[in-house]
Amino acid sequence: MSSKPRWRDQAAVIAWAIEAYEEELSEEQRIFWTEQLPQIPDDFFRLPPPPTPEQWERIAVRDAKQGDFTALAKLVASGAPLSEGTRQLAHDRMIGTFKIKQKAGRKKVHPDHRTTVHAARMVPDLIRILRGGYPDQTRTQIRDRAVEAAAAHYKINPETVRNLLNRPRRYWFSKT
Repeated sequence: MSSKPRWRDQAAVIAWAIEAYEEELSEEQRIFWTEQLPQIPDDFFRLPPPPTPEQWERIAVRDAKQGDFTALAKLVASGAPLSEGTRQLAHDRMIGTFKIKQKAGRKKVHPDHRTTVHAARMVPDLIRILRGGYPDQTRTQIRDRAVEAAAAHYKINPETVRNLLNRPRRYWFSKT
């Protein structure tokens, strides 16, 4: 890690904090791969058995009801024996009488909001790093610089991150 810059050099302090944060992450990853991973039992990585023909049929019917008829088409083309309901579903699709039931799903989250949440989650670690490097600075100064560093890392407005941090956590994933 590079030497600690003066507090007044905002860009250098942000770069130093981000570098320290990323070094810390890579150290955690190194510990995981060298110490924790060998403790995982060998059968953890064993693949499950392949699906039976009945399971393939259930999967194909489920996907078809959600609008993806690829598996059902392959199943029909293979000539495998199908249940009456599956044959009827394929028939309805072929003649155009099958209607896909649309479920009301969760609205997609805007990518900027997702990035803001990642930046907000990064702030406590940056505060800890900056507190260790600059013990003479006030809590407000440390927090502000940590927010600016997280925002710079994700290339977003620091005010957006600050606003999210000021909201209760239960609202972090809401639409507004």
